[in-house]
Amino acid sequence: MNYTGEVVPGVDARGVKSVSREFILPKAELGDFAANDVRGIEYHAWGGEGAPKNGSLGFDLIAKFNVVMDFRNLKIFLIKGTGYPPGYDIDAWPKVPFTADGRMITDATVNDKVIRLLWDTATPASSIKTTTKISGDVQSCSETILFKLATNSSICKKITTTNFVISGHDFGSMVFHTRSMPGLPVDGMVGDDFFEDHVVYLDFARRMVAIHKAAS
Repeated sequence: MNYTGEVVPGVDARGVKSVSREFILPKAELGDFAANDVRGIEYHAWGGEGAPKNGSLGFDLIAKFNVVMDFRNLKIFLIKGTGYPPGYDIDAWPKVPFTADGRMITDATVNDKVIRLLWDTATPASSIKTTTKISGDVQSCSETILFKLATNSSICKKITTTNFVISGHDFGSMVFHTRSMPGLPVDGMVGDDFFEDHVVYLDFARRMVAIHKAAS
């Protein structure tokens, strides 16, 4: 790993600003795939000095592939080209568009309100800004959610909508948790809980997401 001497400014969903050192990995191997000169940044919120021993794959690297994410079966497929892994009838799945500029963003409708959402597997629960008002069944957030989202009961409310519609496809009721996210450039995030319940195919070349309800 080599440091470039450059720093990268950033701001997270909470609005916390950071400056991170940039590094280059001469080679990164993902299963049978290899990529050269992969750029990354330190993220000291994880603790420690220097580049973290464990980290996350960023958008720039993942976007070089098409990806099937099957969290229920603990599988992720990285695909070069337009083929599909066996057992996944992706042609038959509902497909929705997204925009890409260092992140994936989709317009959705919940209970007749249009909101903009960022797809983020690192977010433990789908979330909505406290300033974005949506209707639905409102309950208190569980202690588990409060811990996962590092928030408190005065901010966090669990809102269950009657529908979740993207490009005319209704994926049924959706649970959002309200959070203070002044650094987020959209209304909310589709988080890990959605990926746990759905198999998702990301086609970066065509800016398309195919979604299939995971088997119980």
